Amino acid sequence: MLATDSFLFEYRAFLDLLAKFVYGILNGIGKQPQVVQQLSTGETVRLADSKGRLRSHDFLLYLCDNLQLPTDWFAFLSIHRNLFTHGATPYCAIEDRLVYLGEYDVLIMSSNIQDFSVADPKDYFRLSECTAVVAGVRQFGSVVQDYLVSLIR
Repeated sequence: MLATDSFLFEYRAFLDLLAKFVYGILNGIGKQPQVVQQLSTGETVRLADSKGRLRSHDFLLYLCDNLQLPTDWFAFLSIHRNLFTHGATPYCAIEDRLVYLGEYDVLIMSSNIQDFSVADPKDYFRLSECTAVVAGVRQFGSVVQDYLVSLIR
């Protein structure tokens, strides 16, 4: 497994644990959200299944929406984490950024792409794009912490 695969997997696992923790706190203080929520995008999410078990992905989307946080980093993490955890062995390539001499990036691909000019952008990502996930998780964790503290006080 590449370090990127492990990175994506572990960040998503951390977010799943954080979702369970936050949901448990909200239930414990009597401020749990309704099971079905409509996000500001118009999308409807279900926060728990029919047996009352948390649906972490939907709850994390709800939290981001409720706390007015962007979700692009979360979508990137979810798409690529699931691909490499369940569906593919990644291919790697070096990309010359053609901006500065010696500036390169690593491309992580879901298949052996021969011609990037016709490749679907969903089939690969740059290692540098993972920095958005790191920033998103940091911001999310900090905002959620402040949110919980404000509710408990």
